Amino acid sequence: MLTYSYSKVTCFEQCPLRFKFQYIDKIKTEIEQSVEAFLGSLVHEALEKLYTDLKFQKVMRINEVLEFYNDLWQKNWNDAIVIVKKSYDKENYRKMGEKFLTDYYNHYKPFDQGKVLGLETTEFVDLNDKYKFHVRIDRLNEAKDGFYEIHDYKTGGYLPEQAKIDEDRQLALYSLWVLKTFGNVKKVKLIWPSL
Repeated sequence: MLTYSYSKVTCFEQCPLRFKFQYIDKIKTEIEQSVEAFLGSLVHEALEKLYTDLKFQKVMRINEVLEFYNDLWQKNWNDAIVIVKKSYDKENYRKMGEKFLTDYYNHYKPFDQGKVLGLETTEFVDLNDKYKFHVRIDRLNEAKDGFYEIHDYKTGGYLPEQAKIDEDRQLALYSLWVLKTFGNVKKVKLIWPSL
């Protein structure tokens, strides 16, 4: 059975030749990591830590979240990380991550919006007998109203327009997985928390 992911499909749509080189020919390239990708992955890790601790009845304080994030930054930063916008430096981006986390924390505390069912999930949804799609959900919640919520964190600095959200296949396929996996689903909400 062929397995696809949102990133594979997007890669093909943007450039079929790049898709061929990357996923069929498996040509390795020496692509550096961008500071935006680095920042996004650390913010994701900090939020995953926050919600993992919540499962164990530990509510992190904001200073603990920021300390965790800054420790990750210190341990993982390297000079190969590319900063394209030359008017900003790594400290500007580090502080940006702190602001994302602080704003998120203050908006969602005390984090009682529902039961966390999954963090950074690694699942698959079968589309038919020949294809399956990789499902990686940042956070899956069962809300108090019986709705299921798929949270997809975005650190890109802006949220897409509603028309783009409505056409997004990634979250639509994720909601299909939720519907197939959980029998008591009233509705699936697709949420892009602004960071």
